[in-house]
Amino acid sequence: MAIGSSDITTDDSRVDSSGATTAKEKGLVQIVWRDILQTSDWTPHKDVTCPTFCSIGWLISRDGKEIKIGNTLVVSSADDPPGTPYAVTSFPTGCVENIIFLEKKEQ
Repeated sequence: MAIGSSDITTDDSRVDSSGATTAKEKGLVQIVWRDILQTSDWTPHKDVTCPTFCSIGWLISRDGKEIKIGNTLVVSSADDPPGTPYAVTSFPTGCVENIIFLEKKEQ
């Protein structure tokens, strides 16, 4: 499943703000996002463009303001339950161009 920038919602967030609730939606995702760029020199405006990046992680949450993924999950710990996410990245929804839910392939 992919959520593209053409999937604009009524609040213009471009992402379903209902939040992740199912096990599949809490799974591994690929986030395609754009970042800002500011130059500190005499670069002409036509040569300044926003870069696009890709991040992969386990979906923690999503709402109308931000999408959070973690790229590290606890497997075994005395302090945290298995599946607890860490190394969290938070994306403003306006920067996210695509969310692709990655499915585990059966071998």
